[in-house]
Amino acid sequence: MSQYQRCLLSFLGFAGVLVTVNPVHASGLQITEQSVTGLGRAFAGGSLPNDDASAAYFNPADMMLSKGTQAQAGMTFIGITTDVSNAGSTLRLPANLGELLTRPPGTIVPVFVTLPTSGMAYDDGGTDNVAPNGYYIMDINDRMRFGLSMTAPFAVSTSYSRNWVGRYHAIDSKLLTVDINPSIAYRINDQLSIGGGVSAQYAEAKLTQALFNPLAPANDGNAKVKGDDWGFGFNLGATYEFDPQTRVGLSYRSRVEYTLEGHRTIGNYLPGVNGKIPAKVDWTAPDWVGL
Repeated sequence: MSQYQRCLLSFLGFAGVLVTVNPVHASGLQITEQSVTGLGRAFAGGSLPNDDASAAYFNPADMMLSKGTQAQAGMTFIGITTDVSNAGSTLRLPANLGELLTRPPGTIVPVFVTLPTSGMAYDDGGTDNVAPNGYYIMDINDRMRFGLSMTAPFAVSTSYSRNWVGRYHAIDSKLLTVDINPSIAYRINDQLSIGGGVSAQYAEAKLTQALFNPLAPANDGNAKVKGDDWGFGFNLGATYEFDPQTRVGLSYRSRVEYTLEGHRTIGNYLPGVNGKIPAKVDWTAPDWVGL
């Protein structure tokens, strides 16, 4: 596994921990707050937004519960706060750096020393983010409706001080996705409606971290990785109405697979390592089911 892959996967895991501390929305990187109406209801009955235009995203079958043309737009403010403290971070280094640098590649230096990592022991890497959403639905005929949604279903970022004790793991980290989702709903009979759509998702990741420089321990190197890709998926939904006040809905949104491609840039580090090279990593946004 390349250094780029290790860095990105470490970030995805760490960011997932940061978000899942929320006791109500334990959904990892996913932003479920995609509707101003849904937020007002704390997303109770998330697969049944009734006549809300966000049905185009949550359950396309529910577009049949309303008539005419509707448009809706909103923004969700995401304030992340982290409380990171140092419990004894260390660096494990060869006892003789000169011997390490003069030996042939692949030679193992048997003696290591463990030193405390310098830097700020406490830091808050939380950032403020805004996730926009927009929806449009319209009639095609009495039994069919069209919808279009634009959302940011996955988005998180953290930013730590350049001299914090965990700088060799992460400094600035950002993951952003944008989903464009046209959909169609069809009423089979007075009780049952179905719907489906196709998602085109753009994903971008940017990561930076410090690198311990054995040639100049007082001056860290730096690494930056940036990559993006388009992925595609689909969503399905069905709603059954027992009567005007009682209904049940089922929705499914597929996973989306990406191969994030970009570059890894390293500076102020070791000769022969500094520079910019292509890099890529595979990432899958998970599927989900709503009832």
